[in-house]
Amino acid sequence: MTVNELQEKLNLANEKVTKRLETIKKICKKLEIDLDELIEKYHFTVNNDFEPYYLSNAKREEIISSFVSEKPERDENGNWLDENYHYNFKISELFDNLYKLYEVERVAKNWEIKLQKELNKDNIEKIPIIWDFLTEWEEKSIEWYHKNSELYFELNKKEDLELDDYLHSEKYIKDCMNLPYTSITRNQYYAKENWKRNYYKYIDNFTKQIVRIKHEYNELDNKYYPVSYTVNEEVLKKAVDKEKKEKYFDLVERVTKYIGEINDAKHLSVSPQGELNGFISGKNGKVRIETISAGGYNIQRFHYRVLIHRVKDSL
Repeated sequence: MTVNELQEKLNLANEKVTKRLETIKKICKKLEIDLDELIEKYHFTVNNDFEPYYLSNAKREEIISSFVSEKPERDENGNWLDENYHYNFKISELFDNLYKLYEVERVAKNWEIKLQKELNKDNIEKIPIIWDFLTEWEEKSIEWYHKNSELYFELNKKEDLELDDYLHSEKYIKDCMNLPYTSITRNQYYAKENWKRNYYKYIDNFTKQIVRIKHEYNELDNKYYPVSYTVNEEVLKKAVDKEKKEKYFDLVERVTKYIGEINDAKHLSVSPQGELNGFISGKNGKVRIETISAGGYNIQRFHYRVLIHRVKDSL
Protein backbone atom coordinates (compact mmCIF):
# COMPACT_ATOMS: atom_id res chain seq x y z
CA MET A 1 0.00 0.00 0.00
CA THR A 2 1.05 3.58 -0.61
CA VAL A 3 1.55 6.14 2.16
CA ASN A 4 -1.75 7.82 1.23
CA GLU A 5 -3.64 4.53 1.33
CA LEU A 6 -2.12 3.63 4.70
CA GLN A 7 -2.93 7.10 6.06
CA GLU A 8 -6.54 6.66 4.94
CA LYS A 9 -6.74 3.29 6.69
CA LEU A 10 -5.29 4.83 9.86
CA ASN A 11 -7.74 7.73 9.73
CA LEU A 12 -10.69 5.35 9.44
CA ALA A 13 -9.36 3.24 12.32
CA ASN A 14 -8.89 6.33 14.50
CA GLU A 15 -12.46 7.40 13.72
CA LYS A 16 -13.68 4.07 15.11
CA VAL A 17 -11.60 4.63 18.25
CA THR A 18 -13.17 8.09 18.70
CA LYS A 19 -16.69 6.72 18.22
CA ARG A 20 -16.06 3.95 20.74
CA LEU A 21 -14.77 6.47 23.27
CA GLU A 22 -17.92 8.55 22.75
CA THR A 23 -20.05 5.49 23.49
CA ILE A 24 -18.06 4.78 26.65
CA LYS A 25 -18.39 8.44 27.67
CA LYS A 26 -22.21 8.20 27.53
CA ILE A 27 -22.20 5.01 29.57
CA CYS A 28 -19.87 6.54 32.16
CA LYS A 29 -22.13 9.55 32.49
CA LYS A 30 -25.10 7.35 33.37
CA LEU A 31 -23.00 5.35 35.82
CA GLU A 32 -21.47 8.52 37.31
CA ILE A 33 -17.97 7.31 36.51
CA ASP A 34 -15.25 9.77 35.58
CA LEU A 35 -14.28 8.98 31.99
CA ASP A 36 -10.72 10.29 32.27
CA GLU A 37 -10.03 8.19 35.35
CA LEU A 38 -11.52 5.11 33.71
CA ILE A 39 -9.40 5.51 30.56
CA GLU A 40 -6.30 6.17 32.66
CA LYS A 41 -6.96 2.95 34.56
CA TYR A 42 -7.65 1.15 31.27
CA HIS A 43 -4.38 2.27 29.68
CA PHE A 44 -2.43 1.50 32.83
CA THR A 45 -3.81 -2.05 32.83
CA VAL A 46 -3.19 -2.58 29.12
CA ASN A 47 0.35 -1.16 29.17
CA ASN A 48 1.39 -3.15 32.22
CA ASP A 49 -0.03 -6.44 31.07
CA PHE A 50 0.20 -6.45 27.30
CA GLU A 51 -2.19 -8.85 25.60
CA PRO A 52 -1.74 -8.89 21.84
CA TYR A 53 -5.09 -10.33 20.79
CA TYR A 54 -7.77 -9.33 23.27
CA LEU A 55 -8.51 -7.71 26.63
CA SER A 56 -9.46 -10.57 28.96
CA ASN A 57 -12.60 -10.70 31.09
CA ALA A 58 -10.48 -10.63 34.24
CA LYS A 59 -8.67 -7.46 33.18
CA ARG A 60 -11.87 -5.70 32.20
CA GLU A 61 -13.46 -6.64 35.49
CA GLU A 62 -10.36 -5.39 37.31
CA ILE A 63 -10.72 -2.01 35.58
CA ILE A 64 -14.45 -1.60 36.17
CA SER A 65 -14.55 -2.97 39.70
CA SER A 66 -12.38 -0.13 40.95
CA PHE A 67 -15.16 2.31 40.01
CA VAL A 68 -18.03 0.62 41.85
CA SER A 69 -18.54 0.58 45.60
CA GLU A 70 -18.46 -3.20 45.83
CA LYS A 71 -17.29 -5.83 43.46
CA PRO A 72 -20.42 -7.02 41.62
CA GLU A 73 -21.32 -10.65 42.01
CA ARG A 74 -22.01 -12.86 39.01
CA ASP A 75 -24.72 -15.46 38.40
CA GLU A 76 -24.12 -18.90 36.94
CA ASN A 77 -24.14 -17.44 33.41
CA GLY A 78 -21.39 -14.97 34.23
CA ASN A 79 -23.68 -11.91 34.37
CA TRP A 80 -23.22 -9.36 37.12
CA LEU A 81 -25.93 -9.35 39.79
CA ASP A 82 -27.36 -6.14 41.15
CA GLU A 83 -30.67 -5.11 42.57
CA ASN A 84 -30.79 -2.28 40.09
CA TYR A 85 -31.29 -3.95 36.71
CA HIS A 86 -30.49 -0.84 34.69
CA TYR A 87 -27.29 -0.24 36.62
CA ASN A 88 -26.27 -3.83 36.01
CA PHE A 89 -27.09 -3.48 32.33
CA LYS A 90 -24.92 -0.36 31.99
CA ILE A 91 -22.05 -2.10 33.78
CA SER A 92 -22.32 -4.93 31.25
CA GLU A 93 -22.35 -2.40 28.41
CA LEU A 94 -19.20 -0.80 29.76
CA PHE A 95 -17.63 -4.25 30.11
CA ASP A 96 -18.34 -5.03 26.43
CA ASN A 97 -17.26 -1.62 25.16
CA LEU A 98 -13.86 -1.82 26.84
CA TYR A 99 -13.27 -4.99 24.84
CA LYS A 100 -14.35 -3.25 21.63
CA LEU A 101 -12.19 -0.23 22.45
CA TYR A 102 -9.15 -2.46 22.82
CA GLU A 103 -9.92 -4.09 19.46
CA VAL A 104 -10.23 -0.83 17.48
CA GLU A 105 -7.16 0.63 19.22
CA ARG A 106 -5.17 -2.47 18.29
CA VAL A 107 -6.22 -2.16 14.65
CA ALA A 108 -5.35 1.55 14.63
CA LYS A 109 -1.95 0.79 16.16
CA ASN A 110 -1.21 -1.79 13.48
CA TRP A 111 -2.03 0.69 10.70
CA GLU A 112 0.12 3.29 12.44
CA ILE A 113 3.08 0.90 12.50
CA LYS A 114 2.63 0.06 8.81
CA LEU A 115 2.37 3.74 7.92
CA GLN A 116 5.49 4.61 9.90
CA LYS A 117 7.38 1.77 8.25
CA GLU A 118 6.44 3.07 4.80
CA LEU A 119 7.29 6.66 5.78
CA ASN A 120 10.69 5.50 7.01
CA LYS A 121 11.30 3.88 3.64
CA ASP A 122 10.37 7.06 1.80
CA ASN A 123 12.40 9.29 4.10
CA ILE A 124 15.56 7.22 4.29
CA GLU A 125 18.45 8.54 2.23
CA LYS A 126 18.83 6.24 -0.75
CA ILE A 127 22.23 4.96 -1.92
CA PRO A 128 22.35 6.86 -5.25
CA ILE A 129 24.00 4.23 -7.41
CA ILE A 130 21.63 1.44 -6.33
CA TRP A 131 18.62 3.73 -6.74
CA ASP A 132 19.84 4.79 -10.21
CA PHE A 133 20.27 1.14 -11.18
CA LEU A 134 16.70 0.39 -10.10
CA THR A 135 15.39 3.51 -11.81
CA GLU A 136 16.85 2.19 -15.05
CA TRP A 137 15.25 -1.19 -14.33
CA GLU A 138 11.95 0.62 -13.73
CA GLU A 139 12.13 2.41 -17.08
CA LYS A 140 12.97 -0.83 -18.90
CA SER A 141 10.10 -2.62 -17.15
CA ILE A 142 7.54 0.02 -18.13
CA GLU A 143 8.84 -0.04 -21.71
CA TRP A 144 8.52 -3.83 -21.75
CA TYR A 145 4.95 -3.73 -20.49
CA HIS A 146 4.07 -1.33 -23.30
CA LYS A 147 5.58 -3.74 -25.83
CA ASN A 148 3.84 -6.69 -24.22
CA SER A 149 0.54 -4.80 -24.26
CA GLU A 150 0.94 -4.16 -27.97
CA LEU A 151 1.74 -7.83 -28.55
CA TYR A 152 -1.34 -8.82 -26.53
CA PHE A 153 -3.53 -6.59 -28.71
CA GLU A 154 -2.04 -7.92 -31.96
CA LEU A 155 -2.56 -11.50 -30.82
CA ASN A 156 -6.11 -10.66 -29.79
CA LYS A 157 -6.86 -9.29 -33.26
CA LYS A 158 -5.63 -12.48 -34.97
CA GLU A 159 -6.97 -14.98 -32.41
CA ASP A 160 -10.16 -15.94 -34.27
CA LEU A 161 -8.36 -16.58 -37.56
CA GLU A 162 -5.52 -18.46 -35.89
CA LEU A 163 -7.96 -20.57 -33.90
CA ASP A 164 -10.00 -21.32 -37.01
CA ASP A 165 -6.86 -22.52 -38.80
CA TYR A 166 -6.02 -24.71 -35.84
CA LEU A 167 -9.51 -26.25 -35.71
CA HIS A 168 -9.20 -27.28 -39.34
CA SER A 169 -5.74 -28.76 -38.98
CA GLU A 170 -4.46 -32.28 -38.46
CA LYS A 171 -2.78 -31.09 -35.27
CA TYR A 172 -6.17 -30.38 -33.73
CA ILE A 173 -7.34 -33.91 -34.51
CA LYS A 174 -4.15 -35.39 -33.03
CA ASP A 175 -4.41 -33.20 -29.94
CA CYS A 176 -7.97 -34.36 -29.34
CA MET A 177 -6.96 -38.00 -29.75
CA ASN A 178 -4.10 -37.62 -27.26
CA LEU A 179 -6.30 -36.19 -24.49
CA PRO A 180 -7.38 -38.73 -21.84
CA TYR A 181 -11.10 -37.90 -21.68
CA THR A 182 -13.71 -40.36 -23.00
CA SER A 183 -16.01 -37.57 -24.12
CA ILE A 184 -15.25 -36.18 -27.59
CA THR A 185 -16.75 -32.84 -26.57
CA ARG A 186 -14.44 -32.56 -23.54
CA ASN A 187 -11.40 -33.46 -25.65
CA GLN A 188 -12.32 -30.76 -28.15
CA TYR A 189 -12.87 -28.21 -25.38
CA TYR A 190 -9.53 -28.88 -23.65
CA ALA A 191 -7.66 -28.99 -26.95
CA LYS A 192 -8.91 -25.45 -27.70
CA GLU A 193 -8.09 -24.30 -24.15
CA ASN A 194 -4.55 -25.69 -24.41
CA TRP A 195 -4.11 -23.99 -27.77
CA LYS A 196 -5.28 -20.66 -26.35
CA ARG A 197 -2.98 -20.96 -23.34
CA ASN A 198 -0.03 -21.62 -25.64
CA TYR A 199 -1.12 -18.83 -28.00
CA TYR A 200 -0.88 -16.26 -25.19
CA LYS A 201 2.11 -17.84 -23.44
CA TYR A 202 4.23 -14.68 -23.71
CA ILE A 203 1.54 -12.45 -22.20
CA ASP A 204 1.80 -12.24 -18.42
CA ASN A 205 -1.25 -11.83 -16.20
CA PHE A 206 -0.41 -8.26 -15.19
CA THR A 207 -0.38 -7.18 -18.84
CA LYS A 208 -3.87 -8.60 -19.23
CA GLN A 209 -4.97 -6.63 -16.16
CA ILE A 210 -3.73 -3.24 -17.38
CA VAL A 211 -4.86 -3.53 -21.00
CA ARG A 212 -8.38 -2.59 -22.05
CA ILE A 213 -9.26 -3.68 -25.60
CA LYS A 214 -12.01 -1.84 -27.44
CA HIS A 215 -14.26 -3.90 -29.74
CA GLU A 216 -16.55 -2.71 -32.50
CA TYR A 217 -19.50 -4.56 -34.00
CA ASN A 218 -19.40 -5.62 -37.64
CA GLU A 219 -22.88 -6.07 -39.09
CA LEU A 220 -21.68 -8.05 -42.12
CA ASP A 221 -20.64 -11.11 -40.13
CA ASN A 222 -22.45 -10.27 -36.89
CA LYS A 223 -19.28 -10.24 -34.77
CA TYR A 224 -17.27 -7.91 -32.55
CA TYR A 225 -13.67 -7.18 -33.54
CA PRO A 226 -10.84 -5.59 -31.52
CA VAL A 227 -10.02 -2.18 -32.99
CA SER A 228 -7.83 -0.43 -30.39
CA TYR A 229 -6.40 -0.74 -26.90
CA THR A 230 -5.35 1.41 -23.97
CA VAL A 231 -2.94 0.79 -21.10
CA ASN A 232 -3.82 1.82 -17.56
CA GLU A 233 -0.68 3.89 -17.03
CA GLU A 234 -1.54 4.79 -13.44
CA VAL A 235 -1.84 1.15 -12.34
CA LEU A 236 1.28 0.21 -14.32
CA LYS A 237 3.50 2.94 -12.88
CA LYS A 238 2.19 2.40 -9.35
CA ALA A 239 2.91 -1.34 -9.48
CA VAL A 240 6.41 -0.96 -10.95
CA ASP A 241 7.26 1.83 -8.50
CA LYS A 242 6.21 -0.40 -5.60
CA GLU A 243 8.31 -3.26 -6.97
CA LYS A 244 11.25 -0.89 -7.37
CA LYS A 245 11.12 0.12 -3.69
CA GLU A 246 10.76 -3.50 -2.59
CA LYS A 247 13.79 -4.48 -4.66
CA TYR A 248 15.83 -1.64 -3.18
CA PHE A 249 15.11 -2.53 0.43
CA ASP A 250 15.48 -6.24 -0.26
CA LEU A 251 18.97 -5.66 -1.66
CA VAL A 252 19.98 -3.32 1.17
CA GLU A 253 18.66 -5.80 3.72
CA ARG A 254 20.60 -8.66 2.11
CA VAL A 255 23.83 -6.63 2.09
CA THR A 256 23.25 -5.47 5.67
CA LYS A 257 23.04 -9.06 6.87
CA TYR A 258 26.63 -9.54 5.69
CA ILE A 259 28.29 -6.28 6.65
CA GLY A 260 25.97 -4.45 9.04
CA GLU A 261 25.30 -0.77 8.53
CA ILE A 262 26.40 0.39 5.06
CA ASN A 263 28.92 3.23 5.11
CA ASP A 264 30.50 3.22 1.63
CA ALA A 265 29.00 2.36 -1.76
CA LYS A 266 31.19 4.60 -3.93
CA HIS A 267 32.86 1.58 -5.56
CA LEU A 268 29.62 0.44 -7.13
CA SER A 269 28.92 1.17 -10.79
CA VAL A 270 26.31 0.39 -13.44
CA SER A 271 27.73 -1.24 -16.58
CA PRO A 272 26.67 -0.34 -20.15
CA GLN A 273 24.49 -3.44 -20.02
CA GLY A 274 22.63 -1.97 -17.05
CA GLU A 275 24.18 -4.31 -14.47
CA LEU A 276 25.12 -3.25 -10.95
CA ASN A 277 28.64 -4.38 -10.01
CA GLY A 278 31.34 -3.46 -7.51
CA PHE A 279 31.94 -3.31 -3.77
CA ILE A 280 30.02 -2.13 -0.72
CA SER A 281 31.70 -1.59 2.64
CA GLY A 282 29.97 -1.66 5.99
CA LYS A 283 30.50 -1.71 9.70
CA ASN A 284 31.30 -5.44 9.71
CA GLY A 285 33.21 -5.86 6.47
CA LYS A 286 32.87 -5.70 2.70
CA VAL A 287 30.97 -7.50 -0.06
CA ARG A 288 31.31 -7.74 -3.82
CA ILE A 289 28.15 -7.20 -5.84
CA GLU A 290 27.68 -9.07 -9.10
CA THR A 291 24.56 -8.71 -11.25
CA ILE A 292 23.38 -11.23 -13.83
CA SER A 293 20.74 -9.74 -16.11
CA ALA A 294 18.52 -11.04 -18.89
CA GLY A 295 15.48 -10.12 -20.95
CA GLY A 296 14.30 -6.74 -22.09
CA TYR A 297 12.77 -7.94 -25.38
CA ASN A 298 9.11 -8.60 -26.25
CA ILE A 299 8.70 -12.01 -24.70
CA GLN A 300 10.76 -11.52 -21.54
CA ARG A 301 10.82 -8.53 -19.21
CA PHE A 302 14.25 -7.24 -18.16
CA HIS A 303 15.17 -8.95 -14.93
CA TYR A 304 18.28 -9.56 -12.92
CA ARG A 305 19.80 -11.59 -10.11
CA VAL A 306 22.20 -9.94 -7.68
CA LEU A 307 24.91 -12.13 -6.18
CA ILE A 308 26.57 -11.01 -2.96
CA HIS A 309 30.08 -12.30 -2.15
CA ARG A 310 31.80 -11.56 1.14
CA VAL A 311 35.40 -10.39 0.73
CA LYS A 312 38.15 -10.19 3.32
CA ASP A 313 40.25 -7.31 2.07
CA SER A 314 39.27 -3.72 2.76
CA LEU A 315 39.00 -0.78 0.39
